[in-house]
Amino acid sequence: MTNHTAHRHPIGVVARRSGLSVDLIRAWERRYGVVQPHRTPGQHRLYSEDDILRLTLLRKLSLTSRRISKIAPLSTATLRQLLAQEEKVTLTLAPTEIRPTKRVTVCVKESLEAIVQLDTRSLRTLLQDAWVDHGHHAVLAEVLSPLLQHIGALWRSGDMRIMHERLASSVIRPFLNELAETYPQADEAPSMVVATPVGENHEIGALMALAVAASEGWQCTYLGPDMPAREIADASHQIGADAVALSVVNPTVGPRVMSEINALRQLLSPKVQILAGGEGARAYQDFLKKLNVTHVVDLGHFQSMISQLVEA
Repeated sequence: MTNHTAHRHPIGVVARRSGLSVDLIRAWERRYGVVQPHRTPGQHRLYSEDDILRLTLLRKLSLTSRRISKIAPLSTATLRQLLAQEEKVTLTLAPTEIRPTKRVTVCVKESLEAIVQLDTRSLRTLLQDAWVDHGHHAVLAEVLSPLLQHIGALWRSGDMRIMHERLASSVIRPFLNELAETYPQADEAPSMVVATPVGENHEIGALMALAVAASEGWQCTYLGPDMPAREIADASHQIGADAVALSVVNPTVGPRVMSEINALRQLLSPKVQILAGGEGARAYQDFLKKLNVTHVVDLGHFQSMISQLVEA
């Protein structure tokens, strides 16, 4: 019989089984004492089956926008009950349904100030703290989405310079990659290629989609920005992709990008779903509909669509 309280699992095994990154497990331990691992004479952490269960429950509940600081003190039995209640409700990330807390709103403001001050360390710390405190989905929908909107507005008005935008991207890009890598990919999970088409060089929107898809259990292959239709199609064929997610945020590159999406649709099987989101895609909704390409309104819509694809 398995002893669920015996401490024998190293942190790498715990990360893989719980779906949390090693860094996040350590951060939750340090800040909230979510579990108490055994320390070997060499100071290596060892965890029990009960620890893994507790961390898994905390991860799943954090995806429902529950603050880790509020649920960390709860017993494992209570966490089970909360999760059972949450699983009866269909959850979305739709911005219209989100009511950011005051602390999250302050985080957006402070992050923007850090960008203006070219303070890389503060920006990185703010995003990491928001992730630890508020969870994966909240940091995407309540922090990064409005932050990127502010950056875009300042850019268009001429109040933000190239150096500020590049600094923000240099921090946000690896942060989103880290979010996506938090979730292990099961071999039997559906697969998705994520990219931006030729002509679209902004990849943050694609990385946001990558992080959401990974949190929904998809196996994701990220190709990056400015990818030709043929390359996206060949990658999709090679991995047997069930879907392709494209980000188009620049409306001025619309005609060229739509030509690439048209070519991609011709190269892929009709069974492969193509989802296109971003400001650039919004301007060509009718064209996308004719191509049988799904226009993604926002992160909430994207999450809903890929959840439906898994269930289909």
